[in-house]
This record gives sequence, C-alpha cells and structure tokens, in this order.
Amino acid sequence: MNCWEVSQFGEALASKLALTAADELAHHNKTFITQVSPDVSRVDSSNVNPLDFWNCGVQLVAMNYQTGGQMMDLYRGWFSQNGSCGYVLKPAFLRERFCLFNSRRKDSLPGIDPLCIRLKIISGQQLPRPRGASSKATSIDPYVMVQMFGVPADCAEARTRTVTNENPIFEESFEFNVSVPELALLRFVVLDDDYINDDFIGENVVPIECIQSGYKHIRLHNANGECQPTATIFVQISLTHRYGSKQKLRRKRSWSQKQSTDLRSIGVKSIDEQFKSASTLIHESIQLRRSVEKVIIDLCDECSLQESANMAQCLRVVTLRLASTSTVQSCEVVTTDQGYPVLRATGELTPKLTKTMTTVEKTVSEFYYVTQNAKNTIDMLSEIHETVVSLGDQLPTLCTNQSIKGRKADKIAENFMWDMSVLRTEMDLLRAIKNDCECALKQVERLGLSLKRIFLRERESMTSSSAKDPLAVPVLTGATLMPQPEPKQPPPSPLSPGDGRLRSILKKTSQSSSPSALDQNESHFHENVFLSSDESNASNSPKLNNS
Repeated sequence: MNCWEVSQFGEALASKLALTAADELAHHNKTFITQVSPDVSRVDSSNVNPLDFWNCGVQLVAMNYQTGGQMMDLYRGWFSQNGSCGYVLKPAFLRERFCLFNSRRKDSLPGIDPLCIRLKIISGQQLPRPRGASSKATSIDPYVMVQMFGVPADCAEARTRTVTNENPIFEESFEFNVSVPELALLRFVVLDDDYINDDFIGENVVPIECIQSGYKHIRLHNANGECQPTATIFVQISLTHRYGSKQKLRRKRSWSQKQSTDLRSIGVKSIDEQFKSASTLIHESIQLRRSVEKVIIDLCDECSLQESANMAQCLRVVTLRLASTSTVQSCEVVTTDQGYPVLRATGELTPKLTKTMTTVEKTVSEFYYVTQNAKNTIDMLSEIHETVVSLGDQLPTLCTNQSIKGRKADKIAENFMWDMSVLRTEMDLLRAIKNDCECALKQVERLGLSLKRIFLRERESMTSSSAKDPLAVPVLTGATLMPQPEPKQPPPSPLSPGDGRLRSILKKTSQSSSPSALDQNESHFHENVFLSSDESNASNSPKLNNS
C-alpha cells in the first residue's frame, strides 16, 4: 500500500479492528490515512461514537450532521479545541513511529500518573425551559450530568441532585481520574427531571486539554449545537497529577526504594546496551520528579491547601500567617547567593512559622536544583533516543543476522517499542517538570512586591483593629501564640482583620470563551480531519467533505 492511498473501512470492520487489534491499527495510522463511514444499516441516520476510532489514530470519521445527540456533541466538542476549523493534531504517541499505544490496555502510557480532575458544580443561571414544555409550566427541575469520555479506562459518569429552580444551587463535588487526558472529553448535560423521560435543557463538551483550574462559567448549547448566551452553569475545576503522588506518600514503602524503570529486555546486544545506559538516567529523572512532587505536597499540607495549589497560593497563606504574628517585623522576597528568590521574614518566629518558612525555602531550593540538573539529563536522554531510533531502523536486519524469526522477532519488536515509549515519556515528563520549576521561581520573584503589600496591609489592619478592641490583641506566652477571650461578636469572616486564613476570591470572568457552533451542512455525511502530521497548517486548511 502506498503512503498517499486512503484506507476506507466500514463501521463494522473498523469497530472489530479497534476492539481486537487496537495497537496494530494505531501503528498503521501513523503512516497511512484511514476513513471510517457509518454503516448502511443506520436507516435512522444515527451516529457512531467517533472516540472509538480516534483512540486508534483514525484520521477521518464520517458523521450524519443532520442528526443531533450525544455523539454529535462529542464530535463538535473535539474539534472546538482548534477553533472548529476541522483539523486537530493527533497526540505525539499516535504520530511517532516507535511509540506503543493501546487504548484498550489499562496502562496505555507507561510511567504517567493519572490526571485527577476535581469538579464542583456550584450553580446554574437562567436555565431555559425544555423545548416542547407546556406553556403552563412555571418551573423546571434541573440536574447536571457530568460525563467523562476517552479511552475505556477513563470513561465515567456522575450527576447532581435535582433542584426546582431556574437558577439552581447545587454545591456538589465530583472527582475523575484520567490516564490519557490528550484523548479525553468532559461533557456537561443539564436535564429536566421528569417521571418518564428527562427533557434536554443544554450541554457543552470541553476537551480536557483545553481546561484550566479555576472558576468557570460553562455556556450551554442547544440540541443543534447553537450557543444559548444566557444559560450557564458555574463550576470550580481543579487539575493535578499530584494526587497519585500523595497516595504513594502514605504508603509505608519509601519513595527511594522503588527504582524500577519498566524497561524490557530486547535480546539484541547493541540495543540492550543503549537502554542499559538510559536506565540510569531514567532513574535519575524519576528521582528528580519525585523530589519536586514531594516538596510541593509537603508545602501544600503545611499551608493547609489542596495538593493542586500553586506556589502563589502557598506564599499568600504564609504571608498572612506572618502578618498575623505580632513578633514578626517584616517579610520580603530576597535573592540568595545561589541566585534564586526566597521568602524571608525578620523578627521572632513561632515554632510553627519556623517550620513553615523552612518548608518554603526547601521547596524553592529544590526548584532551583531541578532547573540546574534536569537539562543535562534531558540532553543525554535525547542523545540515547536518537541513537536507538537509528538502531530501530536496522532492527529487522539485526534480527535476521541473529537468526531470530517468527514470534520471537515480533516479541522483540514489541519490547523495543515499549522501551522507546518509556524513554520518550520520561523525557517529556522531565521537561515538563523543569518548565514548571522555572515558572515557579519566576512566580516567586514576580510576587515580591505583592507579598510585601499584603503583609503591610494586614499589619495595618490588625493594628487599627487592636486600637479599637484591646481584647482582640493576641498575647505571646512562651513559644505559643495564645489569644485572649474574645468578646461576643459575630464569627470572623475571611475578610476580617487579623484573620490568617486563606481568602478565597470569587471572580466572574468578564468574557467567557465558548466553542463556536459548527455550521450545519446539508450533505448526508460530513467529516473533520484528525491530523497525523506536525507540518500541517490548521488555520489555512478547509474542511473535507464526503458525500
């Protein structure tokens, strides 16, 4: 088969290949283009689930645009991540030659902790009545269904309780673990609870790669994919890879005891020697990543924050605690002799604050250490990767020279691709950790003036409050800060003077970005393209149609 030819499969054959030979189909689609069309037996113009084929690297999946529903929502949501232009670049593990990926396996990608998504459905705003609802209906009973789509191991679903209101308050939290976020979609569906069938109110599908932590207004779309500008749901999203690391910390086994790099023996001497050299570097990379994750989790625990908190949130909490301690004179960000910024306080610190400041300095110094040492490890791993890639091109010849044939040769090829996947994944993870550490150091340096202003403002607020209410002045007894009995008054709010707790600031964005609805097409089949080349220019390429 020539590389410019297109493989066209029917839905039945493609589904069978995706179920029984997912890795072979994914490997085929790294070199060739594959098109999947709906079965002719779909006389009702229903749609197939496109994710079943995208997970195997299929580029073209035809859909019945005239029929709405869940599958069409997933289709629109997936291509919304590139401005709905009709082209989306496939993930690297579906493009690179020597990368083994099987969406049907639980460990689809080796060495990667799952992404933990914590989602809080807070409220809904201006929810419309369902289409076809009686004109006499004065209220609706909405609830939110949250669905996670992706590889089979990541699929999950949860729902809120039913609230009778057009502006309901839900205040419910859910948690999803996603092993392959590059292929995952999060779908929000608002339904009207009814005795027989729950009526559709609105939905929105968001790719996980487009989601950021924080408070969001999710605009709802109607059944045709058109945006309903006034209908939204208000959510809080938290993303972190550290949740799995925190679970490992709770185990009795020490982090340093596990040194497995998951590399497999190939059986070809020249290739095994290269991977043996890489094994030591991979172990060093794992130790660097674990040390960073450990100090971040320790700092978040010290600041009583979730493990998904960033450096700015932790420093704000520490600054508020310093400002609420009367024996602390000042705090500011200074540059150490090694050249990295760190938060320093002057004055007498309590044992608790001393421990907190030590944790902060340990975290920042670990960031600096990783930025200085990760580059050399990445460079050496890259050199080994290039060498092994050249040997991979000669793998059939090497097997022939050693009289290796049949199933043994297939096993060698499989182990080789697995080791290449481990090597490439570790390089990407270490590069990401290095970039995160650099961003954290810049964040500490940039927040110097802001933290100083926060400290002075809190100290002035505490001083003015002390002048008005002498009973609220804390007394330092020995090494412990013991407050005097407070007069009967309302409990302090997060904005009360002298309160050292983290102040949550709820901000509504001035403009919520939402994927624009795709234009409907009158043709029976309509396709978008799932690209497999890095050299594609998505912004200047038209959609492909097939009738």
